[in-house]
Amino acid sequence: MSTGMAEGVAEAQVAELLGLLPGGLGEHQRAAGLLRWAQARLPEAAAFLDRAETIFRCAGREEEVIATRRLRVLLHAEMDEGDEALQLYAAIGAAAVGDRPWLSARVALTAAFCFADRGGDEDEAAARLALDEGRALAGRITGEAERLHLDWLAARALARLTGGFKATLALSSLRYRFIGWFPWIDRFLLALDVHACRTPAGQALDLAAVEKEVQRTAGPHAGEQVLALAQALALARSLGPGPTAWKTAGFAGLLVRQLFRLLGHTVRPVPFPMPGPSRREVA
Repeated sequence: MSTGMAEGVAEAQVAELLGLLPGGLGEHQRAAGLLRWAQARLPEAAAFLDRAETIFRCAGREEEVIATRRLRVLLHAEMDEGDEALQLYAAIGAAAVGDRPWLSARVALTAAFCFADRGGDEDEAAARLALDEGRALAGRITGEAERLHLDWLAARALARLTGGFKATLALSSLRYRFIGWFPWIDRFLLALDVHACRTPAGQALDLAAVEKEVQRTAGPHAGEQVLALAQALALARSLGPGPTAWKTAGFAGLLVRQLFRLLGHTVRPVPFPMPGPSRREVA
C-alpha cells in the first residue's frame, strides 16, 4: 500500500468513527477508488476497490461486494489486464444480478470482449454466453446515453469475436449516434475499434490513419485535445505494435484515456453513486 493510500485509509477510519462518512468505510473506499480512476491513478484505484470489497464482505453486505467486484472487472479490463478481469467476472456468479442492471450489463459485455480477445479453446463459447447475458440486461436500460454505451460494448465484443464486414459496419454505424452524447475522445476510441476490426490478421494497426480520421471530426476548439492525442499516439507507435491489431488498439486507448485525464480533458467515468447527502455520481 502506498503512503498516500495508507494516509487516506487512516483518515477514512477516523472520519467513520466520528460519524462523518454517511455511507460508511466501504462506500468511502469505493469512492476513493473511483476518484483515483478519474485521476488516472489506476493502480491506486484498483487497491482502493479491492479494499472496499473486503470491507463490504466483512460487513456481510453481499450486494455491495458484487457491485464493487463488477467495478473491478471494468477497471482491470481498461488497464488491459483481461485475465484479471475474467477471474473477477468468474467469481461473481451468473445469478448475481443486483439492483444495478446497467453495471451488470457493462460487465457482461466487457467480459465477452475479454473472452474473445483471449481466444482460448473454450473462450468463444464463454464470450457468446456473456454477450447474450449483457444484451439481455441492456434491454432493461431506458437511458439513451447508457443504452448507446452498451450498444458500443456489444458491437466491439461481437467484432472481436467474429470480425468481418458486418461487424465493422455495426461499429461504424455508431459514429453519428456518438455526436451530441459522448466527448470527442470516445469518437477516437470507437475509431480504434473500427480500424482494428478492419485490419487483416497478421497486419499492424495503422494508428496514423486512425489519428487522421479522428482529427477531421475535431471541432474548432479541440486544439489541445488534438495535440494530446498526437502525443499519446506517438508514444504508442514508439513502443511498437502489439501481437494483434486489437491489442495495439487497447494499449493506445489506455494511453489516450490516461493522458486526457491527466490534462483535465473530458473523459466519461463510470457513473456510480457517491456517498453523501446528495448521492452525487462520478460522471
